[in-house]
Amino acid sequence: MLGPTEAAEASGARRLFDAAPMALCQLEGPDLVLRAANEAARTALGLEAVELGRPTAELLGSRFDPQALAALGAVVGANVERRFLQRTMDPDAPELGGVYDFLARPDVDGSGEVRGVLLFGRPMSVPSMEPEPEPGQPAAPPLPPDRALQSALLPGHTPIVPHLQVCAHVTVSPAGGAGGDWFETVALPDDRCALVVGDVVGRGYPALSALAQLRAVAGNELAEGVPVTEVVDHLDGCARRVTGGRGSTVAIVVVDPATGGYEVAQRGHVAPVVVTPDGHARQLEVSPSPPLGVPGSTARHTGSLRDGDVMVLFTDGLVARTDATIESGLARLCRGAAHAVASRPDLPLAELNRRLADSVSLGLGRPEDDATVLSARFTEREPPALDVTTASAPDDLPAVRTQVAAWLEDVSSPEDQAFALVHAVAEAVARAGTAAHGPAELRVRGRLGVDGIARVTVSSGRPVMESPERARPDSWVSGLVMMLELVDDVSVDEDGRSVTLSKALGCPTVFVADEGGGDDGILLLDAFLVREGAHRVLMVRGPVDLSTVEDLRLAVVAAARPGEPLRLDLTGVNSLRSAGVTLLHTLLARGQVVLRAAHGSPASTVMRITALPFESVPAG
Repeated sequence: MLGPTEAAEASGARRLFDAAPMALCQLEGPDLVLRAANEAARTALGLEAVELGRPTAELLGSRFDPQALAALGAVVGANVERRFLQRTMDPDAPELGGVYDFLARPDVDGSGEVRGVLLFGRPMSVPSMEPEPEPGQPAAPPLPPDRALQSALLPGHTPIVPHLQVCAHVTVSPAGGAGGDWFETVALPDDRCALVVGDVVGRGYPALSALAQLRAVAGNELAEGVPVTEVVDHLDGCARRVTGGRGSTVAIVVVDPATGGYEVAQRGHVAPVVVTPDGHARQLEVSPSPPLGVPGSTARHTGSLRDGDVMVLFTDGLVARTDATIESGLARLCRGAAHAVASRPDLPLAELNRRLADSVSLGLGRPEDDATVLSARFTEREPPALDVTTASAPDDLPAVRTQVAAWLEDVSSPEDQAFALVHAVAEAVARAGTAAHGPAELRVRGRLGVDGIARVTVSSGRPVMESPERARPDSWVSGLVMMLELVDDVSVDEDGRSVTLSKALGCPTVFVADEGGGDDGILLLDAFLVREGAHRVLMVRGPVDLSTVEDLRLAVVAAARPGEPLRLDLTGVNSLRSAGVTLLHTLLARGQVVLRAAHGSPASTVMRITALPFESVPAG
């Protein structure tokens, strides 16, 4: 009969086994009798607890295909591991079916004899931009293929690092397929953090291809410590080679979390906005610069963030609308940011991003292009550390869980990531007592690294954990496998006196699919030639974007005369986007045109931002 301590340990082990997120089963003997199955396994296979003790072929014959059952038999007969994918299905409850990735390992006793199979399974899932439907609400329709690819090409999380909270929000426009917005956050070798936002010309698969290549270049080079201005130069070269890359824009902000100092490098992008805790918002004074793939230099800017300041990077889809200047969009963005932060300085960044997107849309109308917001809050407060001394006795486990959970809440870990790490640490503490053959004094220490990884070490003065190479299968299934399922990495030192669990913490990226109607009308470009004294002037009206840029090019070709630059009046252009900016830079480089626009017109704002020289004429 078990004593109180042994009974408590057994009860705790059963609870951990049943709470494991992966499906765990123990099959015994040549007939593979099901001896144990946790809740995840019973749910996946449609089993009831009372069905334990029956051969697997009887229980799963209608749910597993013959090849899967044969693989289980081979594990016992040949003493080998087998891995297979299997669609499980309960005939009486089809909603419980799904595709699972199963690993079957021999269950070996102390003499080396195979006594059965240990079966582990995890559901296969596909990332989605759509949130889970509310209970009782119909599921959202599947994403179009290009939108699904877009979500897969963007980071699903932004890292949580000391002194710097980062969060991303993407509003997907209903118009014309997947857009070219992208973002990245990178931990640099010198402990700084890079925030990147870019925008590729066009939509659909060509834009997604360019997006993927530019993001890969930026992320890899920043992670290797390449200076930020050189990274932008390399992105410029990449944009010249990649189909659809010319005319793309990018802004990179590198922040030192230890001091708040930052440097900005950008090409053709709208400058970031900084919001102070007392509700003042200002756009950074970054010099104009041309887009990527167009001759010109990179704009640079340096400054410092103070405690509580929020840096907001965004794509022009947030603030640009037809028949509205970018200045009006920026003004609404700054007012919305100032009001939101002043009303609540500790407002979660996910909520701040949502309010910014909503406040701009309320004033300017729905986004006509995808809109991305990447915000980062700097704090001088030192990140808390975890340092707990406890025993490995079962009675101490609840207190350990509580203290680890409180620490993770203090470092702003999302609930699902905190849940996994808390239970992994509890399992490590419980395993330590088993390995030490009785309660042992343990020290549990945790810290959040500059790479966004939370590391928790459980240690003692005597061996507390077997290494994965030396662990027995029964020990592995009840301990290490559970921890490996819950965290990203488990490392045990050589003498077994400490085990370290590592898990990356990140703020989930928020994707919002704007299903609004938008304007389905066709917007045409109007270009006509007039004489002003000795000069020939091409007056342009309407939008200059991806859909009309070829019309403008042909109009310039038709109106041009050798040796006489054509004056291009853009006062009547109500929307000048990246494709138009690229064409204008090309025409200027060839000496074909001279640009002009009225002061305060939508085109004049964009030309200043993208370093297009033009003659400014009075409005009206």
